[in-house]
Amino acid sequence: MGRPIRHTHTHAVGRLRALEGLRGLGHRRLDVLERRQHHEAAGHAGDRDGRQRRRPEDRAGPADRHCRRGLGHHHCVRGAQPCPAEPGAAGHPAQVHTTEDGDDPSMTDATSMRIMFDHQIFGAQKYGGISRYFYELSNHLANCGHQDVEIFAPLYINEYFASDARVRPRGFKIPQLPRSRRITEAVNAMATRLLVKPARSIDIYHETYYSGTDNAPFSAKRILTVFDMIHERFRDGFMRNDQVYKAKAAAAHRADHIICISHKTQQDLIELLDVDVAKTSVIHLGFALPQQGAVEQSVAPASRPYLLHVGLRAEYKNFERVARAYAASPSLRKDYDLVCFGGGAFTSEEIELFRELAIAEPAVRHVAGDDLALAACYRAAAAFVYPSLYEGFGLPPLEAMSFDCPVVCSNVTSIPEVVGDAAELFDPYDVDAIRHAIERVTDNPARQAQLIALGRARVQLFSWEKCARETLEAYSQSLS
Repeated sequence: MGRPIRHTHTHAVGRLRALEGLRGLGHRRLDVLERRQHHEAAGHAGDRDGRQRRRPEDRAGPADRHCRRGLGHHHCVRGAQPCPAEPGAAGHPAQVHTTEDGDDPSMTDATSMRIMFDHQIFGAQKYGGISRYFYELSNHLANCGHQDVEIFAPLYINEYFASDARVRPRGFKIPQLPRSRRITEAVNAMATRLLVKPARSIDIYHETYYSGTDNAPFSAKRILTVFDMIHERFRDGFMRNDQVYKAKAAAAHRADHIICISHKTQQDLIELLDVDVAKTSVIHLGFALPQQGAVEQSVAPASRPYLLHVGLRAEYKNFERVARAYAASPSLRKDYDLVCFGGGAFTSEEIELFRELAIAEPAVRHVAGDDLALAACYRAAAAFVYPSLYEGFGLPPLEAMSFDCPVVCSNVTSIPEVVGDAAELFDPYDVDAIRHAIERVTDNPARQAQLIALGRARVQLFSWEKCARETLEAYSQSLS
């Protein structure tokens, strides 16, 4: 039996009203699309400043092929001034020769790419690592010369976009309400089918999460970023109705190019989804936390030195073994607290574990706050402990290093790839190994100083500017 008619009518009216609220956005987009398609039909499609558009196959001329050096090098993409290179970053010059106008001389006669990011993560995530990645990437891409970067998100809840952000979602920010995600997804999906799918002027369509539906514009190359293969590696840790792995497989197989955020993620993707290595590349993440700011008194750690854990704690995040290692060490219990930042309040299971281990507040406690609060916690911690059993990349160790906080972390999956020799490593399945690794740092000031120095050097290899440059090169190669 179908739904009652009044329910169907209510849902339809609700969706139409939501789309009516997008009138300014929708009518503007439709007018632009109609004008562009008219010009394309006439054989003289132009971009927004009136310059002649080149077909994707015309973009990579001899000069481009000569100056392309592959991912990880200062690239030459027709239509893009290069992002500024970080002094000292591996493979990037400290200075870029420019013309009197400030442009790289090899970039002055070029066309830009039209790059669109979809709505998925911005309508689903208020804060989080994936939406932070796309926020940083889109805004840094916009700084790479004359790129036309757009986020199509008719309704979104994400909080990262400040009023001064160069790129912001084209749509309306709405409050996150119970059961609002289903409505947001329905409105965004309908608007995408009506306004984006028919477009013939988009060069790159970068999906911000995994979808079973292909919404890419007819003209665009599909780009997907795969962050990890946790849903495939740890199926038992997710609900039975979890369908992310199916959507990821569909998105990966239809993608023209897949960006993996680590070599480990690339290896797992190829192994588990049988993806052709030729259409993948590895581009490491950047990171950014404010370097100034204080924690409010309500979340400030107490006066005793403390070990810091950040983020989620259950399942593969492996916090229980850290708690057991801490409880088993007389020196750690005597001299240090254990502080957990974020990841939600302690669960009843965790409280029962602390009771079993005879540790309790304030020796072990939970705090929360924004990026300023997290930065202050890193800065004041005696050591940062990262025991994860699986990560596609793992940003927190780099964040800790940037605040001169010694890192003690797991030696599996992508984590060694990220931290290099700038961390004290341990077997995350061995409680005694975790305990001894922490003690090797806390009991040895010379080792602390060494890790701080190594960490300062390590973080110089990762930045959002570098991530954007290499992503732009991946876009260019997918078009050529």
